[in-house]
Amino acid sequence: LPELIAHLSIAAQEAAAGRDRERAHNMLSEVCRTTAIVAYRLGYMGLARQALARMAASAPLSGDPRQVAVERYERAVMTHAETSRPDRGVALVRQAIRDLDDDGEPSTMAVRGTLLLRASALSAAHSDHSSAAEWLGQARDLAAAAAAADAAEDLPGARYALAFGDLNVRLGELDLAMHKDDYEEALRVASEVHWPEDYQPTRIAGFLIRKASAEAWTAHGEESLKSLQEARDLAPLLTRYHPEVHETVGTLLRARQRAGEALRT
Repeated sequence: LPELIAHLSIAAQEAAAGRDRERAHNMLSEVCRTTAIVAYRLGYMGLARQALARMAASAPLSGDPRQVAVERYERAVMTHAETSRPDRGVALVRQAIRDLDDDGEPSTMAVRGTLLLRASALSAAHSDHSSAAEWLGQARDLAAAAAAADAAEDLPGARYALAFGDLNVRLGELDLAMHKDDYEEALRVASEVHWPEDYQPTRIAGFLIRKASAEAWTAHGEESLKSLQEARDLAPLLTRYHPEVHETVGTLLRARQRAGEALRT
């Protein structure tokens, strides 16, 4: 990826002014974003910041205002992870939404909707539950509008590698309920989530891990254990190292006099 970034940087500088140069900067933005995400997930925060800075410089030259908004979205995610300051992430997202005009295009809806959901999640992490609910309500309305406006074979969430739609709004509702310690509401929302057959296994596993936590806190021990086992079947490494899994297993162990074989493994 670093070599590809270097080649694209040269291509962007040498391309003729106009659409060719914009396309080069658009490609460079995408590659920088991919590099930042990979580095972030591997724990190389310095490299992630550097790649994101390159994206921030290239995105405004791409001719696509959505790329600028996507860069701010990724920066909000990483800023919160590094500083534990969700309010700073909310400020970045708010700026991105303000600067990205709602032109009714499905691609714009996908980006704006993802930003709204991120703002909701960050507000919930900051214990600003009223703002989180407000952001979530806006996302819910936009998801309905996007579903009505877009063609079934090309849903908004398929764009910019962003997932947005009614399913993602439901997951946002689940997260908000968990942050509010409203576990009964979390389970109610979880019961209404329906996954497409080809959905990412890690995303489903993440949902099951959250659901297991809510089940543990509502004294549904067997159901919680079953959810954890399903998560492990779908994404073994994610489940093994996920901190919420460790917390849920601890909750289940404290509720039992003896740890069964399933809990020990």
